[in-house]
Amino acid sequence: MGYGEGKNLKNSTFSFIFDDNYMVCHIHKDNFDEISKYKLYSFNKENISITFKNKKIIMNIEKELNKECLSKFSPEEIKQINDSLNKIEFHYGFRHLIYQKVIHNIIDNKDYIKVYYIVFYPHYEGSCDGTETYPVSREQPIIVKKFTINNLLVKKEKKYRTDYDDKDDEYKKNEEDPNEEVNKEGIEVYDDGYYISSDNLIGFYIMFRGIWGLYEFDCESNEKLDYFQLNCNNLGEVDLNIIYGASYKYEIILNGHKIQFANENIKYSVKNGKIVLEGFIDGNKENFDEEKYAQLAEKYNREDFLDEEEEDRKMEYWAKLRLNQFLPEKMKLA
Repeated sequence: MGYGEGKNLKNSTFSFIFDDNYMVCHIHKDNFDEISKYKLYSFNKENISITFKNKKIIMNIEKELNKECLSKFSPEEIKQINDSLNKIEFHYGFRHLIYQKVIHNIIDNKDYIKVYYIVFYPHYEGSCDGTETYPVSREQPIIVKKFTINNLLVKKEKKYRTDYDDKDDEYKKNEEDPNEEVNKEGIEVYDDGYYISSDNLIGFYIMFRGIWGLYEFDCESNEKLDYFQLNCNNLGEVDLNIIYGASYKYEIILNGHKIQFANENIKYSVKNGKIVLEGFIDGNKENFDEEKYAQLAEKYNREDFLDEEEEDRKMEYWAKLRLNQFLPEKMKLA
């Protein structure tokens, strides 16, 4: 991975010539006058930035995360992770959801969910920005009970905090500590951030400074709803959670229950008594189909995607629609 940036470059010209061994990642098109397969040309620009990925360097997650974190994954799953690491076009300065493993365990008509994310954040040390979302206040199909990053506990709060909230300490003293039970386990706490999660509220404020992260969520379904959320892409507010090349594996342990998927004719396998849905997000420029794009947008009630003219954004939407084809948003007890 290489990154180049220039500032205050008035009357400067740059020409980048490269071969198939390099992938150009996340081009800022306004910076360049010519963009072709093997050349980028910039004339009289004040600012330019570009990221190259050296495809000859084979990335291996086993060299990046410790054995304790990787113990959550089988050798087959680690291979999936590495395949995605070497396929994805990285965006410098963004957090990428490389791989997600989700286990749905349905017991007594309730869904208990274990979620693992492999997150990659390429950036210069010290240049970290936070991930902040104002709480979403509506019925939540997934309630997060515990959240760790690289096995460090992220604090759970009952109220969204702000810099100007003078009563922050007071309300915490007067309310039951949501971390009381998990703190008994003696888990070390992740200092930079917190989250809130209930049956009608969710929000995250996290300063993830590392390059590599294992995000781990213990969740349960909302008993007030008549469906289960299958797709778990949006937990933790990872910047790029649907990108070409990212892979996933979902297991559903039925324990005698029967389910129906929101999508008809969904493809899955049955392994050791579990329903398994796995694959990778394959929507990109090479397989873009305008007619199929329109059909999927209509099928999943995303007609607003059809108004998009900017190519990069359109490819993001295409990836989302392709994922919807193979990984439904919801499932119900039959």
